[in-house]
Amino acid sequence: MEIAGLRERVNFEGAGHHQDEVGNDQSTYQLLLSRWSKVEPLSSREREALGLVEREEVLSVTLRYDKAIEAFDTRQVRLSFDGKVYNIHSMENLGFEDKTIRLRVTREVSHEQP
Repeated sequence: MEIAGLRERVNFEGAGHHQDEVGNDQSTYQLLLSRWSKVEPLSSREREALGLVEREEVLSVTLRYDKAIEAFDTRQVRLSFDGKVYNIHSMENLGFEDKTIRLRVTREVSHEQP
């Protein structure tokens, strides 16, 4: 993979919990690591339901192989890019050569009024 194609910075954030001053559990996300990547749109859809517009965006994120990324539990780690948060749906080590990882990520559905 040519490094020149890795132009966008993505952040991996891990889920955590802490208690506020009253003892209530709160979910938080902390930055785990940040990497340069190539981000490409795969699909985007929009539909109207119950007077709200639902938008979904799917991206392909390609980055250099990293054992730390491959070891992530995708249920506990999310990706942030360009000020938006994405759920990681799949992760593949391209060609099993430990050179490139490709992620398929989906932006959390946003509900907006038209």
